[in-house]
Amino acid sequence: MKSSNPSIETNETLAYTSLRISNDHDRLNSLYTCLMQEIDGGPPHAAQNCFFRLRDMLNGHFDVEDRIHFSVVRRFRPGFGSLIEALSKEHSDFRADMEKIQRLLSENDRFLLHECTEEALIADLDKTF
Repeated sequence: MKSSNPSIETNETLAYTSLRISNDHDRLNSLYTCLMQEIDGGPPHAAQNCFFRLRDMLNGHFDVEDRIHFSVVRRFRPGFGSLIEALSKEHSDFRADMEKIQRLLSENDRFLLHECTEEALIADLDKTF
């Protein structure tokens, strides 16, 4: 049920999105930790899986912040406008970085396929000697 007082509605929306974002931050930190652990000692596919999960969650998280949370904060606290602009810009930069990482991971898949092909060639050569 919507309140007839817009400032109460804004406060409730801000409180809800703030809680959701804070919870997202905890999950994102866990996924980032997973990614770092898999990069340091896990198999490549495990690191890729952690990256894709992190990327997907970050994209959803950024959408909520950019489309909902930041617009409410702007209305409720207009003095934060320049900070919100900087955070939105960082979101765009992070998205671009994640696209670069995804392209590099795709190249890694190509590299692994190349290696497997060479190993198969070596195995075939070993059979003939």
